[in-house]
Amino acid sequence: MNTARSLGRPALPAILLAATACAAAVAPTTASAATSADEMRQATMSIRYDDLNLMTPSGATTMYHRLRSAARATCGNPGWTLAEQADWNRCYRNALDEAVRKVDSPILSALHHGLLPAVTAMRR
Repeated sequence: MNTARSLGRPALPAILLAATACAAAVAPTTASAATSADEMRQATMSIRYDDLNLMTPSGATTMYHRLRSAARATCGNPGWTLAEQADWNRCYRNALDEAVRKVDSPILSALHHGLLPAVTAMRR
């Protein structure tokens, strides 16, 4: 049985990271752009965390690394132009923000908002 460790919340074996990114670059002369469904694509990825204790800084840091990696993969190539890179950055930030919100872990949220330093593994 796969479960996530949590206090008082239902167990979730994985979080679904969703990213919506523009498939077409927005023209630089457009002041406010509304994109059609044809110009948008949505990609999703499941991230398992049943092996982590999100109530510890170590577990939250590992989960944050997984979410960041998944957001990068889900948003695709950052592109070459400034407009493409801005779209990618927006996709990455939105995907990561939403995933952290869905996990609903106080330590993960604090880490995401820069309130806790990331824990790194140390070798002897």
